[in-house]
Amino acid sequence: MKPFGLAFLCLLLSLPVASREYFGDGYSADDLGKGFNSQTYQSMPSCLEGAVVTHTQGKGELNFLNQLDQRQVRSRTFGELHGGVNLFIVAGSVSSSVYHTNAKDDLTVSSSLHLYFDEGHHTFENRQVLDNVDTSQCGDSFVYQVDYGRDIFLTSQLHFQSVEDYKKFVTKVKIRLLFWTKTKTTVKEFKEYAQNAVLTVKVSSNGAIPASLQALLDSKPTSCKGDEVDECMDTLNQLSTYLFEPTGLAQEMNTMPPVIRSMHTKQYQESGHYSINQIALPEQEALMSIVDGVEEEYGARVRQEQRVKAFYHVAETEEEQSIYLAQWQAATAYREAFEPVRERCFRTPFENECLPPFE
Repeated sequence: MKPFGLAFLCLLLSLPVASREYFGDGYSADDLGKGFNSQTYQSMPSCLEGAVVTHTQGKGELNFLNQLDQRQVRSRTFGELHGGVNLFIVAGSVSSSVYHTNAKDDLTVSSSLHLYFDEGHHTFENRQVLDNVDTSQCGDSFVYQVDYGRDIFLTSQLHFQSVEDYKKFVTKVKIRLLFWTKTKTTVKEFKEYAQNAVLTVKVSSNGAIPASLQALLDSKPTSCKGDEVDECMDTLNQLSTYLFEPTGLAQEMNTMPPVIRSMHTKQYQESGHYSINQIALPEQEALMSIVDGVEEEYGARVRQEQRVKAFYHVAETEEEQSIYLAQWQAATAYREAFEPVRERCFRTPFENECLPPFE
């Protein structure tokens, strides 16, 4: 099933039972027990009372994501390749921008280390229906669980100005951007086919980036011309060391508040509350297709902005800087102009402005 979205910018996983898991953007433990409409993806008034129970965890995962587009980054991160989940993404979220910016397209080669830290979850237990509730306002489900977890991406991207240069690189150079040995042969090959490109290094997350990590990013080169990548590769190595050393990220994680990563719902019937007899309606296939198209357009504009920004940062003359600054400003305005359209299309997706070609 295609990625789609509405309302809170969540990511939907269909499970074998009626329970569902969504991206947790916009949710917190205070939302446990609230009603939920699984067709419109909107919260409803709370019709249940109960107790919040804390479950602690401490595991982590590491994935290498190489040459994935925005759909594949979302899928790989949440396990679609292993479990066949359905993805659901919505506007205005940190998670959404993370997926758009870490993806490749026809002008970008991209590789990421994706670290995921499971920070436990809260569930809503000992549930009872509140007295004198209007069952028509409860939705067909309720918020049962919120998961805490931090996604961190360390990404290197090679940005090209032409499709021809991009195709030449991906067919001629047999290395992975994040993990290549600095032998004379590989360095020469890389620089030969990337001489008109720009290499960037960045860290992104669904939560706040630790202060020491941000300081490291701010103090080191993160944009380099394709034939002068040594400093950026050194930055990449230092960032990798920080992420994996016990005195680096792991130490800072202990002092940072957990991040809401996902939210789970259950149907009332699963919980035995048959008095709230609201049947879940099926998802709208047309809606999924429309919102997916809107997200594709938005992601393309985000990456276009990133690309011209990268070329601006390595410009060597005032003339080049002026040209790329104008392109960067135009790309930013182009992306910003689409944001209100994107938000409207998540609320009312069946309008003409939500269908390509987009203005």
